[in-house]
Amino acid sequence: MVSEVLALPPTRTVDDLRGVLSRYGFPGDREHFEDELAAAVGTSPIDDFADAAVRERDRAHAVTSADVERGKKLMAGAGSCPFVRSAAS
Repeated sequence: MVSEVLALPPTRTVDDLRGVLSRYGFPGDREHFEDELAAAVGTSPIDDFADAAVRERDRAHAVTSADVERGKKLMAGAGSCPFVRSAAS
């Protein structure tokens, strides 16, 4: 006799995971998950998202070497530009 494979529903959110643990988990799995989640949230710095926003803002304004090379190529075809100093000046 071939046993059937149990297909679990997708778990995209914490609430989905709670439902799966409650329905398909071993006794105590859901409680263990809640304890671990509470401990992880309790030890997380309150400004986690603020730091991420600062890093994202800094990255958005960063100039890469590819940007510099692209600018050089554009300026090479544009001739003289009053905003860009040549290497001789």
